[in-house]
Amino acid sequence: MKKVLLAAFLLSLPFLAAAQEENTEGEEVPHGFIKEQIEQHGGFRIVSITETKGDLAIFGDNDFVETGCPKKLVEELERLRRKGLRIIDVQHTEKGSWIVIYGENDYSSSLLGHPSLYRTMRAKLLELKQKKVPIRNFSFSESGYWAIVTERSTGEEDADYSIESIGELQGFLGQQGEHGNVLAVRFSENGGIAVYETGSVHFGDVPEELLDMVSDDNAKVTAVSFSGGSWFLSFGEEEFSYDL
Repeated sequence: MKKVLLAAFLLSLPFLAAAQEENTEGEEVPHGFIKEQIEQHGGFRIVSITETKGDLAIFGDNDFVETGCPKKLVEELERLRRKGLRIIDVQHTEKGSWIVIYGENDYSSSLLGHPSLYRTMRAKLLELKQKKVPIRNFSFSESGYWAIVTERSTGEEDADYSIESIGELQGFLGQQGEHGNVLAVRFSENGGIAVYETGSVHFGDVPEELLDMVSDDNAKVTAVSFSGGSWFLSFGEEEFSYDL
């Protein structure tokens, strides 16, 4: 098991131009490029990895590196960087769907399937924007699952975190009292994980090494990502662990 904990430091912008690689439909895209960037430079706070649709990593407010990701997603990330808008969270999927949440709960997306469920998700995002409730992180899957972790008390040292979800996921994610506040959530097509202050709950296929990492004290966890046997765990903007 490889666990690497790195301190973030400033990266030069010219080096950080998005790397483009074409990938053939269904062809596996290795995680080597993103792993190389992490090992050499560190400081990434959000990672979205897939087996066939490329990988990307976000650092700072809106800088990123990527390889093999959907073209429209890359164009949107470039737009946000030019505009100087902070990226709150981003995820893309094996089938090519993606969503980026940025700024004051604004979002852009390209979503496939389950239009009724996604309408509910969009309505929740609009509600949170109108109520000015800060979003902590977000995840969805092509199966129609989605969840939003919010910070109810902005500006307070001990912010109260809540989660929004749908249908059967409410049981999976409803462990708030047992394990403390929910901190991060992530779905793939084959499973999902919710990380709490003092434990985690999961379903389906989630890497055992990742489950080991979130088995006890998770107070600093801010984001989680996994695909197949690979995973990334972020502790704010300065530290992270991963196995890619």
